[in-house]
Amino acid sequence: MLLSCLQECAEGRWGLFNPRYRYFEWPKAEELTRNAYEIQSMKAQFGHSNQLCERFLHYCEMRGAQVLGEPKLARQFLEEISTLEERSQSPRCYNQLLLSSQFFSCLSA
Repeated sequence: MLLSCLQECAEGRWGLFNPRYRYFEWPKAEELTRNAYEIQSMKAQFGHSNQLCERFLHYCEMRGAQVLGEPKLARQFLEEISTLEERSQSPRCYNQLLLSSQFFSCLSA
């Protein structure tokens, strides 16, 4: 769900990172944000974190006149994910990234 929402936002839809920009309903974006906070909370209970969750929530907290528009932020985040995939030469790192993405999509089912 994370990747599909980022792609949709990168193509011009606003409201993924800041609900103030949701001019039309976007249930997936709302659910993604809720899931990210839940994952962050669950992981924190065990002293762990989820890199994708942390980055997504970081983007959600960005405010100010100098912050890029949401479509540009989404493209930037997609590039970060792509770079992480390329850099994770060890199967374990890639599997953790993949599982994080799958976990996001499982929560939406």
